[in-house]
Amino acid sequence: MACEFEYDPASSPQYYRQDGWVLPGVADQPPYIVEFPAQEFVLNGARKRMRPMLVKATILPRRMRGRVAAYSYTMIPVAAHRVNGKWVMDAEAACIFTATFIDNKGDGVFRVLVAGDFTPELIPRWARPKKKT
Repeated sequence: MACEFEYDPASSPQYYRQDGWVLPGVADQPPYIVEFPAQEFVLNGARKRMRPMLVKATILPRRMRGRVAAYSYTMIPVAAHRVNGKWVMDAEAACIFTATFIDNKGDGVFRVLVAGDFTPELIPRWARPKKKT
């Protein structure tokens, strides 16, 4: 029991990058190992820097109204190196996590990153079905 009010966040934090996030692997089919570079972003008005990461990934494009509204990555961190241009895994973490990159303006630039899967409340306004009047 707590002796004070406790709360849980109403939503996941959103990591914002004005120029859009680098999305490795979206052009490759099927992605296997992808390398996320270090990228600067804004969280709650403060500038931060995401560390680079090498992951084994599957990527699911979330299509709405004929365009990709988001990409959801399911990832396992790995240690790997390249041999003749191909990745060779040395180790794999015992965890799996998901992150979703969202095109918040409908212009093909994925500026918003949230931890977790693409849920209905994350659907950007431009991708929502038009309301019947």
